[in-house]
Amino acid sequence: MLSCSASSNRISAKQLRNVKLGERLRFRSSNLIMKVFNTVNNAAIGEAKALNAVGDLVASGTVKALGLKPAIIMRKKPGQPLYETQAYKAAREIVREKMRNQTYGLMCNEISTVATKTYVLHDDNNPANILVTMDGNTVKSIALVDYGPPQTYFVGKSVTKADVSKYCGCEYPSSKRYVWEHEFPYVTPPPRT
Repeated sequence: MLSCSASSNRISAKQLRNVKLGERLRFRSSNLIMKVFNTVNNAAIGEAKALNAVGDLVASGTVKALGLKPAIIMRKKPGQPLYETQAYKAAREIVREKMRNQTYGLMCNEISTVATKTYVLHDDNNPANILVTMDGNTVKSIALVDYGPPQTYFVGKSVTKADVSKYCGCEYPSSKRYVWEHEFPYVTPPPRT
């Protein structure tokens, strides 16, 4: 699988034919994602450092099969964005609101845990960067993805979960929480017939 940001190249499957992702790294390629960049810059270096700190970096360097393009190989996380799950698409608005609240609560807890253990603050918390695992209409777990700048920070060792929760707007009410719950473009289910 390949993930590219707006500043990175779009790579076709044909170009990746000779890339044996994971073969030399002793990982199953289905458990990895490669992000390819146009150039090595502060954003690429910062993302590699953050991924390394949180334990998700597998390797970084250049990919010969792509003309020595710089790339980061990272662990693939389970789940998908909430708005892409069948449960969310099929649910009525009151159930979708409950799912968003569950996701937000789990996200806040995970951000706080990661920040206090690894000193990396994940602050790019739009719904596409929070992968959920569902059990029926219940969000069972979340995984944070996209540790690229400018919304990833290294924090001091004295940071507490309370500090992170307050910064992230995890308490209620908060303007960040309101925006997350109400203003992000969630998928509207098809009309009921």
